[in-house]
Amino acid sequence: MKLYALLILLAVLPSTVCAAIITVGHSGYDYDRIQEAIDAADSDDVIEVNEGRYYENVDVTKRLTLKGIDYPIVDAGGNGSAITINADGVVLEGFVATNAGRSSIMVFSNENVIRDNIVGENFVGIFLNTSNDNIIMENDASYNEVIGISIRYSNNNTIVGNNVSENDQYGIVVSESNANKILNNDVEYNRGESIYLWHANESLVGGNNANFNDEDGICLVASNDNMMRSNNAYYNGNGIRLVSSNGNIIEDNYANYNSGGGIGLLDSSNKNSVMANNASYNNIGMGIMDSSNENVIANNFAKENNNGLAITDSTNNVLYKNILLNNSGGNAFDDGLNKWDDGSIGNHYSDLDCVDSDGDGICDNEYIIPGGSSTDRYPQKDLFRSEDLNVVNSLAPSELNATEESQESVFGEGGVFGEGGVFGEGSVFGEEGIFGEGGVFGGKGVFGESDVFGEGGVFGEGGVFGESGVFSEEET
Repeated sequence: MKLYALLILLAVLPSTVCAAIITVGHSGYDYDRIQEAIDAADSDDVIEVNEGRYYENVDVTKRLTLKGIDYPIVDAGGNGSAITINADGVVLEGFVATNAGRSSIMVFSNENVIRDNIVGENFVGIFLNTSNDNIIMENDASYNEVIGISIRYSNNNTIVGNNVSENDQYGIVVSESNANKILNNDVEYNRGESIYLWHANESLVGGNNANFNDEDGICLVASNDNMMRSNNAYYNGNGIRLVSSNGNIIEDNYANYNSGGGIGLLDSSNKNSVMANNASYNNIGMGIMDSSNENVIANNFAKENNNGLAITDSTNNVLYKNILLNNSGGNAFDDGLNKWDDGSIGNHYSDLDCVDSDGDGICDNEYIIPGGSSTDRYPQKDLFRSEDLNVVNSLAPSELNATEESQESVFGEGGVFGEGGVFGEGSVFGEEGIFGEGGVFGGKGVFGESDVFGEGGVFGEGGVFGESGVFSEEET
């Protein structure tokens, strides 16, 4: 990862062979204010800002390299942004940007590198608006009031190696933007969604730690043709969730120990591929719901969930080579008509008494899927066939093993295997479940009055991106 990041940085850093070096500091330097140095500089100059607190709203209007020495603090005094980048090709490195009325670092330009900055205790940490081909790397965007890093109307940006944690609502938000890369970030302990894509297409979300968030680890809404690969989504409300999103690939992720679902396709999420994931120790391992059709679910591992793989109100999905093991409320459920094999091989069910008289690894007896009329005609006898051993790397991955305390909560009265089963009061169909009053489609859910698309939500009329919000078109 470090080599990858270094190659990215070297590819975009401007040449400074003939550049002047201008110094800023409180005593004995060329200038004592950052803006004065910017105004006096020529394009491609380097401005070195020494430690101390600078009460300014810095506006970068030229192609410059701004380098902080010992993390100088830019204090916006509660008004506007601490640092605004309006020129292309700027390098901003090693600053603390704080006390902003809007965002710590606001970007309206292209091909910039924003690296190793600390942006906390603001409304939004780093905000890219109509900005393309930027690299946001190795920053700490934590403890902000709304969002750590936000990308809006901006394409082909790379967000890599950042710590985006403990923000009051969202970690990373990508809205109405395409072809962005969200890679190798730690996005944890946020009070809303960790990584949130809204009307965002053709992007890569890979190698992120999206753990311990109050809502979803990774959530896509009305977002198509994205790749989510090799992410960890542990101990969230839900691990990975798609809503009205089509043509996405969910591959090689760990979505374990979430209080709701591990991986969910909801509200007409169609033609997605869910391949080679581990979705274990959740309420529901994998769920397909609400007219989500023509998805392919293959080579996944779902162990010791309340319900392993559940399909409701959805048809023409194809499911094969999935390992459904010891799920206490049922390994499989389907109230529609879906294909639980690919025509030659189906899935492994730990509750099937398999008879394999010819030793070909396929059970002679069919597996009737509870809930409707779907049938797996070719259940898989063995847990793993030799050609499938590379599908599941580990049954209990070392990245985040459960602690003794968390194990107790998982199996306790209020835990995922406790009194409230999949159809119980606190489960997916109960009052507080996904379809209940407090669920995603309920009055307090993501589409409800108070949440992300509701009247007071982040995209609602009074929200941060709404008509009267701080980042509305009228304001920006």
